[in-house]
Amino acid sequence: MSAGITLARHIKTKSATALPVADLALIMERIELIATRITRELALASHGGLGYTGETGALNEHISDAFGILIKQYSHEQLARQSDWIIGHGLFTKTVNGRGLRSMANPGTAYDDPVLGRDPQPAHYNDYVVTDEDNGGVHINSGIANRAFYLVASEASRFAWDLTGRIWYMALTSGLSSKATFADFAGATIAAAAHICGRFGRVHRLVIDAWAAVGVVPTRPGEQVLRLKVPPPLTREAFRERRFWRQRRGGDRGPAGLQHQTTS
Repeated sequence: MSAGITLARHIKTKSATALPVADLALIMERIELIATRITRELALASHGGLGYTGETGALNEHISDAFGILIKQYSHEQLARQSDWIIGHGLFTKTVNGRGLRSMANPGTAYDDPVLGRDPQPAHYNDYVVTDEDNGGVHINSGIANRAFYLVASEASRFAWDLTGRIWYMALTSGLSSKATFADFAGATIAAAAHICGRFGRVHRLVIDAWAAVGVVPTRPGEQVLRLKVPPPLTREAFRERRFWRQRRGGDRGPAGLQHQTTS
């Protein structure tokens, strides 16, 4: 996640002097789309790289969406409960009946339009779409894992990027197979939550329950098999930096300056 946050800072830094205000606003509104592309490279590069077909490809797309929305929330200083959880919010013109490309909170509801059709994403593994299109449905079936992520991130802590982001990043960099499935990743996130927050604590249970809610039965990798490395939490300095950029943009309206909180 640190690479994506660096991207957000870089855009703000360069844009403040190099781009018109209107262009800067457009970039910040679409920043999650930029971040998803960067995160895909991270997923492809991590420990041999996740594949990009079928369920593994859908997991790859999910990871891109997850860190994309975290970067958006970080950039806009949003609490988890303040986010719209939409990837590509406002991307469509007013002629399209839709809020964006994908809804992480409620997959399958992002759009329903006479021309585009209805958002095909499933929210439960029982509805997994088997298709030869879209590399085996990578942009479709990612909704299953997206929903699980939302269920954790919306409840684990005030800021989704802080605690849930750390859990997901830890799982991503734990040594997953290049052919990892939802079940494999679910097992890795559960192990990561136990490592960070304590076994059978509130957050550990949240992660277990989230995957159960979307019908994914996790594999049970031993923590000695996974290479679990806890990423550092965001510090007060990071919040001070965000306050600085808020002031540069003409207002400090967000909850900057708050101490990092880990809830278990």
